[in-house]
Amino acid sequence: MASSSNSVKNQEISDELDDSTKLAVQRLSELLKHPDDLNVKIDFLRRRFQQEKSSVETQLRSDIQSQFDDIQETFRLFEISKSGLNDLKDHLAKVENLCLENQTKIPGYDTIKKVSQVHKNMIATQQYVRKFQDFQAKVDVVDVLLKEAKSAPLSKKHLLNIHYELYHLEEFKDVTLHTARDSSQDVVLSLNRLFRQVTNLVTHFTSLLWEISTDVFELIEQDQLRLLVQIAKIIEIEESADKQAELMNKAKEQNLKLVGLTSSSSKWKLTEGSPREVKNLKDDLFSKYKELVQRRFQDFLKQIDRKDLSDLLDTLVFVPDDLHLIQQHVIPCFPPEYQIFDLFISEYHNTVHETVQNILTNVAKLEGGEILKVLRFAQDYLNAMELKIGYTEDMLEPKLLGANQSLLINNYLIIVRAKLTEWTNNIVKEEIKKFTARANAPYVTEDGTTCLSSSIVMFQVFDQQIDAAIQSHSDVLMIELIKEFIKACQIYQQGFSQILSEECTKYLEDPDSYDEGFLHYIIALMNDQLRSIDLGDNLLEKASGFLNDASRERAAQSLEEQTDGFLHLTDEGNMVIIEIILDNIRPYIGMLYTAKWYEDPELMPSIMETIQDYLNDINGVLHPYLFTKLCSNLLEQFIIEYIRCYFNKGGTFKMPQCIDMLDNDKNLINQVFFEYIEQEIVLEQVDPISKLTNIITATPNMIFMDVYPLRQQYPDVPLKLIEELLKRRDDLNKAQFKEVVEGIKSKQDIQNDSDNQAGPTIFSKLDTKLFSKNLREIIFN
Repeated sequence: MASSSNSVKNQEISDELDDSTKLAVQRLSELLKHPDDLNVKIDFLRRRFQQEKSSVETQLRSDIQSQFDDIQETFRLFEISKSGLNDLKDHLAKVENLCLENQTKIPGYDTIKKVSQVHKNMIATQQYVRKFQDFQAKVDVVDVLLKEAKSAPLSKKHLLNIHYELYHLEEFKDVTLHTARDSSQDVVLSLNRLFRQVTNLVTHFTSLLWEISTDVFELIEQDQLRLLVQIAKIIEIEESADKQAELMNKAKEQNLKLVGLTSSSSKWKLTEGSPREVKNLKDDLFSKYKELVQRRFQDFLKQIDRKDLSDLLDTLVFVPDDLHLIQQHVIPCFPPEYQIFDLFISEYHNTVHETVQNILTNVAKLEGGEILKVLRFAQDYLNAMELKIGYTEDMLEPKLLGANQSLLINNYLIIVRAKLTEWTNNIVKEEIKKFTARANAPYVTEDGTTCLSSSIVMFQVFDQQIDAAIQSHSDVLMIELIKEFIKACQIYQQGFSQILSEECTKYLEDPDSYDEGFLHYIIALMNDQLRSIDLGDNLLEKASGFLNDASRERAAQSLEEQTDGFLHLTDEGNMVIIEIILDNIRPYIGMLYTAKWYEDPELMPSIMETIQDYLNDINGVLHPYLFTKLCSNLLEQFIIEYIRCYFNKGGTFKMPQCIDMLDNDKNLINQVFFEYIEQEIVLEQVDPISKLTNIITATPNMIFMDVYPLRQQYPDVPLKLIEELLKRRDDLNKAQFKEVVEGIKSKQDIQNDSDNQAGPTIFSKLDTKLFSKNLREIIFN
């Protein structure tokens, strides 16, 4: 036992140390929130903690000394009390001895004592005679009052008068039987027969008390709660008498154990004990209220089919309402120390818990809808308990679902995960089939844009699950469902990303086999992703109203990541459209700066007209945001392709013929894209061509003056690119070319500083082998 006790104490000390350590770490984490705090605050905090430690140690020493002083004083008082008890015992023994000695010194003491006792007995006998003479009349009065109380309506019942008369009759009965306990058997039997009426009246009255006290809802309805107050008063009176009887019985037991008692001690009144039989009416009341709760459940549940889960759970909603009525009307009728409301809560909640646990006996067999009903009931029940009676979940024991809550959610998620995966795969499979077959034109929305139907169908499924989670009132389930939606969206995105890559590859291998429907389906897919973002936002807004702040933030973060996934798919579609457009014009831009370019002044206009035709076809059916983004990306990629064309096979810059032609090309690019993009953005994106054109068309001795601003604005422009451009100028001989290049290289070190400071520009997207890779390889790898 000692070993076990030490083990428990050691464990308690260990737990206290763990708690102290956690508090210390928590406090440090609050004080040191930023990395700089380690350098700035450490010394200050060390001095501060040292001062606090000294103060605490001083206070602790003072408190310990005070405790020691108190303990010493307690021991001293114990010794004084022990000595006082021994002195009292000795004095009592002396008093008893003196009494015995003095009795022998008084002449005729025995006769005086007997005459005194006879006188006392005569008076007591007269009192008993009068009580016996009035007994039957009082019994009859109580009997009449009790019968009237039983038959009268609640508003006419008066219990205190009956109890007053009955209490004194029962007291007379108990004292008489206790006094006659040593009489002959005939006397005892006669008295029992006489007092049987009292016993019966007490039994009937007690039954009436329980009948009224347990009919609390009828009392509330008829506004007769005064009867509960009367019952509480009656119980208080009986409890007080019980306590007095228990004290007398305890005193009898203790006095019988006193050392040194003489034979005359048996005549002491204290040693006779109490004539009353302890009733414990308060405990009986508690038992009756427990039975009341069970009957209440039986009355409600017998009206339904307990196998019907919905009916069973819907029926249990009466519990918070009952407790609210009891809290508002019944509890004020009883003394606070009864803690009777705790009894009602415990009994009601335990019964609800038992009912729910019976439902969860075969939790693995519950269907998805049934799981949601259980979760919804649990949350509604807990919310109602907090709202109506102020009891939170932490205050209710045992926990309603306990470990089963996570099990229910996991089981439901297994069901939902399987269904969502199946539905999403079917949706993706069906939409991909339509995407590849392109038998019909995409769906046209009210605003004229085209869309796929997949997002609507998919988010309808999601919306149904959100509605179900809302009904369950479970934050945990809602968050987990959102995670499952994200996984389903990832399946959708991965499926379309793959098919988009495959279809793009097939198109580039054989463009003639593809009709215009391919482009329009890509547009529809992009619009569908943007619509999915809006639907996801609507889903979050719908769910947010039923989430707490922490859960709402987690849900928003999760859906934000998924929004990036939808945007990424629109970017893939964007780049595929650009690749289709560029692939269509590559045969023509491959002729730029060759003899064909000089011979055919319509070459560049035809290229830009093709781009313009594509953009006009796309404008209106692609969402404006996506269209603007497409135009900007297309311009950037076209600029890259255009720069690559400087190095077309057979391409040269014939002076001065190419000067006006280069300017015309640049102006034509600006003119076309001004229709779709803000001029400032177009000019900024076309600026690399402008600066390269300046280098191409500059006089030999002024070339460096145009290279410098190019290198300043675009520090990542390869020097090799400038050399190759200059090589293709037909007006530079070898000596001039060498002189210009050496002049540029001599200034290279000065410009290197800007290389290290500026970020990557469009020139970083050019490959070192003069740009032979297909764009789609960059997109999908």
